[in-house]
Amino acid sequence: MPLPAEAYASLFRDKIKKHRSNVYLVNTGWSGGAYGVGKRMDINTTRKIVSCILDGSINDVTFSRPDQYFQLSFPTTLPGVDSNVLDPTLAWKDLSAYQATAQKLAALYKVNFLKFETDDFMKNVATFGPGGHALIYRPPTGISLDFFEHPCCKRNMSYHNCRRDIVTRKEGFICDENEAIVVDTGKFTGRCPKDRYIVDAGAAHYNVNWGNINIPIKEETFDKVFECCAKRLWSLDRVYVFDGFAGSNRRSRRAVRIVTEMAWHHHFVTN
Repeated sequence: MPLPAEAYASLFRDKIKKHRSNVYLVNTGWSGGAYGVGKRMDINTTRKIVSCILDGSINDVTFSRPDQYFQLSFPTTLPGVDSNVLDPTLAWKDLSAYQATAQKLAALYKVNFLKFETDDFMKNVATFGPGGHALIYRPPTGISLDFFEHPCCKRNMSYHNCRRDIVTRKEGFICDENEAIVVDTGKFTGRCPKDRYIVDAGAAHYNVNWGNINIPIKEETFDKVFECCAKRLWSLDRVYVFDGFAGSNRRSRRAVRIVTEMAWHHHFVTN
């Protein structure tokens, strides 16, 4: 290349920001195992995946959590595509072989990026790759994020069922005049601008405007807060889980999951 790698990375970033583009990595090479074990991706499968990207149907499917090696999320399903092909951990028959290969490749990426240690922009780019902290969060050992295993998990409840739980669990009451839900939010009900704490790590270190509003905290501090919240939720007789999207534009919206302990919380985030 005639120019340094960071020049092309910067140009790529500017194009994405200007056109608000989503970026997809489509495997057109080897799949299902190392050379001699797996095989080249089927051309018809590749075409179907590209078609889903172009017609926007990929925006309507669920994506996996970022993987532990490359921080990549995979669509769990796509129309006309075998789901096992989409996730390399399913495509490879030998999971241990995949893990060893992925770990080796991730290490090579990390070593290669050492040459950019003096460039702030490229250091930022590296946080989104193997070993970075830009996208993935791994909870403390022993803490599960899978609240569907909770003995009583209520997921994406209808407004009718939310109202029923709010009343039967004595969280609030229904106003006779307009049937609005009335609840006592308690002592701590406002939004305080000085209650915004962000982990100062990875891409956040370079991209957040730190100050009195955006207050930095350490990863260890976040882990402790997370552990307290998770243990609290697991101790309850029931939890409410909302899975939805932040934003109305299908090209730029982001999938979110909100776990709450009260029905009126669930009603609020659903609304």
